[in-house]
Amino acid sequence: MLFRKITLLVILNVSHAYLWGQTVEEPKALLQKFYANFNPNARGEALVQLCDVFSAVNQSDSIRKYIQWGVPLLPTISDDETKAWLEHYLAASIVRTLPDSSLRLQTRSLQYFTKTNDTKGLLKVNHALGIYQSYHGKPAKERAYYFEALKHNELYNKTREPKRYARFRAAMYNNISISYGAENDYEKSLEAIHEVEKVARESQSDELHYLAAQGYGNIYSKTKQLDKCEFYYREALMYAEKLNRIPYIAVCLSNLGTYYTFTNQYDEALKMNKRALDIAYQMKDYLGASNRLNNLGSIESMRNHYKEAEGYFLQSIDYADKLKAKRPRLNAMSNLARIYLQLDRIPEAQKTAQEAIILAEELNDREVLSKLYNTLTKSYEKQNDFAKALVYQRQKAKMQDSILNEKSLSKIHELQVKYETERKEYEIRELNRQNQIQALELQERNLWFALSGVTLFGLVLLTAFYARHQILKKQNQVLDINQKLLRTQINPHFFFNVLSSIQTYLLEKKEPMQAVSYLSKFAKLMRSVLETSRVEFIAITEEVSMVQNYLEIQKIRFGNQFDYEIRLEEGVLAEEWGVPPMLAQPFLENALEHGIRTLAQKGKIEVVFQKYGAGVQLIIKDNGIGRQKAATLIPEAEKQSLATQITKERIAILNKQVRGKIDFTVEDILENEKVIGTQVRFLLPLIEV
Repeated sequence: MLFRKITLLVILNVSHAYLWGQTVEEPKALLQKFYANFNPNARGEALVQLCDVFSAVNQSDSIRKYIQWGVPLLPTISDDETKAWLEHYLAASIVRTLPDSSLRLQTRSLQYFTKTNDTKGLLKVNHALGIYQSYHGKPAKERAYYFEALKHNELYNKTREPKRYARFRAAMYNNISISYGAENDYEKSLEAIHEVEKVARESQSDELHYLAAQGYGNIYSKTKQLDKCEFYYREALMYAEKLNRIPYIAVCLSNLGTYYTFTNQYDEALKMNKRALDIAYQMKDYLGASNRLNNLGSIESMRNHYKEAEGYFLQSIDYADKLKAKRPRLNAMSNLARIYLQLDRIPEAQKTAQEAIILAEELNDREVLSKLYNTLTKSYEKQNDFAKALVYQRQKAKMQDSILNEKSLSKIHELQVKYETERKEYEIRELNRQNQIQALELQERNLWFALSGVTLFGLVLLTAFYARHQILKKQNQVLDINQKLLRTQINPHFFFNVLSSIQTYLLEKKEPMQAVSYLSKFAKLMRSVLETSRVEFIAITEEVSMVQNYLEIQKIRFGNQFDYEIRLEEGVLAEEWGVPPMLAQPFLENALEHGIRTLAQKGKIEVVFQKYGAGVQLIIKDNGIGRQKAATLIPEAEKQSLATQITKERIAILNKQVRGKIDFTVEDILENEKVIGTQVRFLLPLIEV
């Protein structure tokens, strides 16, 4: 008995050394309280407090381990509050393995906490009941519990435990996003996960950044936006590995496996899902095992290995049935029906599909219903029963129309632009804040150096102060230029013109698909600007892509008032050589706004990259009205180009950091002493990226 006590104390010492803001002494004291008291109520209270400690830092494995001590205690506890809390934690620990028992225990706890108006208890139990409903494929009920938990989060955590408030709020909105995604409502799912990202930014929490990245990845996976899907899944994996959370890593591996499946990289997809399945087996995570077995079956079916796929799907259904989890069972049954169709086992395919349809209708999963109707259509076609095939074909068409129509797709793109813009504005504020912090640090260091110089080393310290001052001054210049550059790239005039054009396509021209295409190009441009705003050089191929995207957007705005040509001349290693990002954009904007807009004939813009000596030459030409004539049409306040001035300052700073010099000139193009356009010419050293 003594050895067991010592062992448990050691375990608690080690496990609690990693708790956020939690001392080792508190768990030790709780354990000592548990063993020192022979009163069941006192022992139960100590155990509840111990579980609270683990709950505060999301250590669910530890809760599952220690709550087992409460099982023999429960019949002997007379204090109703202690019993309610023990039943809650016990229910949470068995929700996957014994779901019915978990529901009974949580319901009893809910009744007690409602009767006593215990806001902390109501917060916890509503959260747990939402999780239970998610396992049983009832997203509407699931969300109702989460929203109720959010209400009690405002009442309890916000005032009594503010450190837990933000994290719990983010966790609930993450669950709400997943719930909406299960019903194919991607607009609301995207709005909910954006709430998670806002909390993550405010709290600077890696765990919440993981949740946000995972949520975005899932939405873009569902809407088949694979470039964004991969980006966010890899970001989520980065945070999971940084946190060293094995369950998080397993989810990331499974999700990346889904991405590899979509892109036909089946070997990589198998590798990722098998690693995730091994983790599920080690953790006895039967729900995770069911989902990953289903993924493996899908991959094997795409490789035409139908027998292997059938085996995986049947195993997935077995695990789902053990948990009475409806959603993983539905996914596996839908895939199994399709496999039976491929193997010409038509009666089995039809029977399995019909059973799955009942479950899909209960879960309101329109995407799976569409697949099942397609399976039945093809099965009846194989039997030459074309009347029934037509019935299911019509059902499939009706279901597809409701999944992701033009209106919802347009809304998703609109939300993407909004969130990307908001994220960029946040970065601008962060740059400004860093600038202010560095300015304050500079002032403090100046004072310290001045006092030390007068009292101690005089001229020596004064010299050191001057050198440090110059370094900080250069850093401030870099931050200031980056901030100005970001603001010029999100030009409000350009931004609102684009949105106005989109509105025109939607409301006046009635061309929603053109508007969606326009939105997609604009979102891609905003994302490119955001991703390159903090790097000094990017590959020429990336710069060409951004220039082309920018000109395509402007071409839509200007109504094909101009043509453009982008050329990479012989000898330019576009993937290996680098240029400063968005170098050409300010001058392309000047060419369009001041050179081509008032032109009588059709405008022409040329962007040329060519090898020049030991460097690269970038030339931007237009056939506009020229600088002198354009100056007469521009108000006095606008004659000094902010973008041109920022470019000069930017180049001045870069010239101090790279070998070779960057230079540029702007001149009119003359023919027979007549201005026929403007040329901007950059000379750049060779920079490898």
